[in-house]
Amino acid sequence: MIVLIPAYEPDERLTALIEKLKEISGFRTVVVDDGSGIGYKAIFDSVSSLGAEVVSYEKNKGKGGALKTGFKLIAEKYPDEDGIVTADCDGQHTPEDIKRIAEKIKESPDKIVMGCRSFTNKVPFRNRMGNLFTVSLFAAATGTKVSDTQTGLRGFTVSMIPWLLSVPGNRFEYEQRVLCDAKAAGYGFAEVAIETIYDKENYSSHYRPFADSVRVLLPILKYFGVSFTSFLIDYILVLVLEALGVHLFIAVISARVISSLCQFTLNKIYVFKDSKKKTGKALVKYAILAAANVLLSYCIINFVGKGLGIPTAVIKPIGDSILFCVSYWIQRKYIFS
Repeated sequence: MIVLIPAYEPDERLTALIEKLKEISGFRTVVVDDGSGIGYKAIFDSVSSLGAEVVSYEKNKGKGGALKTGFKLIAEKYPDEDGIVTADCDGQHTPEDIKRIAEKIKESPDKIVMGCRSFTNKVPFRNRMGNLFTVSLFAAATGTKVSDTQTGLRGFTVSMIPWLLSVPGNRFEYEQRVLCDAKAAGYGFAEVAIETIYDKENYSSHYRPFADSVRVLLPILKYFGVSFTSFLIDYILVLVLEALGVHLFIAVISARVISSLCQFTLNKIYVFKDSKKKTGKALVKYAILAAANVLLSYCIINFVGKGLGIPTAVIKPIGDSILFCVSYWIQRKYIFS
């Protein structure tokens, strides 16, 4: 078992972690110096003297880049190890919890093991709210529930390395992309409850609240962006065609066909990154879904809207918002892998 620790400008807590790990386990430890600079050489020298293998480079690559550097080294030098536990260097992960993640890897070789914290009152408010937001958005976008999407304590088998290296991203967004792409790659999740450690020194984290939040959420927000774009195309076309005197049913059908083709193409290429050349089966399923949406959209506008005297410009976005949620769930679960 290998413990992989990406480290940027670490302090004595890294040394203490390596020392304790050495005492309670026989794990091999790989530390990646992510361009910390000469001022941190003493820390990495002390870590090396404790038996950890240190990989250093001059220019900072970001956490994702550091993890990928470690994964490459492990694949080349230690391909026969049972698994890899990734941990942070800032004192948030205890050696005991690292050991528990390692044990879980052996029990769940086809899953990513997540060390999940309990976000109770002792956790800073911004962290609780941030996790609640990303957990909710992740569940809505992928249909998978993970109680802590921001944890850096994770477990992987060595056989996952080729896939891990193929996941885009070099900074904090990389860890979120791993979660987003896991299901399509055939990996589930296994959770292990870990100790929640937050003290005032943890606020020295190199996580940048705005810039890195955008990076982390961008992969998930793409799911919604494409659907919203197709909704706008559909919405505008219906209004334009109806204003030109086209029968409502024809206007709804025409607008939905055009917007659905746009959405299908963008979902396949941009969102789900479905590289299969044969798209016939998916397109047929999508066409059936689109046809059902057309009929339901027409019924909502014609019977509910006209019956209650509600203008098309008002009733359409309400009805389509409901259809959007149902349609999106069906696409994610049954049409795209």
